[in-house]
Amino acid sequence: MGTVGAAGHSAIIQDEKTQLLTAKAHSNMRIAISLMGETKEIVPGQIVQGVVSVNVYKKCSARKITVEFVGQEHAKWRESRGSGKSKRRVTVRRHCDIQRESIIVWRPPGSSNKIEVGNYELKFQFRVLPSAPPTMCIGGTQRCWTAYNIKANVDKPWWFDMSVGCPVV
Repeated sequence: MGTVGAAGHSAIIQDEKTQLLTAKAHSNMRIAISLMGETKEIVPGQIVQGVVSVNVYKKCSARKITVEFVGQEHAKWRESRGSGKSKRRVTVRRHCDIQRESIIVWRPPGSSNKIEVGNYELKFQFRVLPSAPPTMCIGGTQRCWTAYNIKANVDKPWWFDMSVGCPVV
């Protein structure tokens, strides 16, 4: 497995056990996402599963840790509008969410809003909707594409949340 650079930087690391690992470090903790199995593309009905690894170096505030799965479609094209002297070319952009699900993978015991020092391995699983289109890209990311992403978020009260995300491919 590789290492993460300076605090606050993200990196994508691959090894034999996991398909993808992305991590973010902070002075109090490090958070990483690992996807299990080989995923070359997302297909309808597929199960996407993995682990959020949280390494807490110093006890700190945290209300919850969530994992979000998002599928989106994006399209961009040029078309003519108007007629005669007022005819012009415009770029049209459209995007929509195919699927957006979020689950809570950790909550503090009681009402403490604190996460203790330690290493946490928090499993997650999402099922791609049966009606969802597969991952695809036409004309590069400048034209038309369908993509899926995973994002882990540590909800910190009265402070900036810590989050890390990665594509699911």
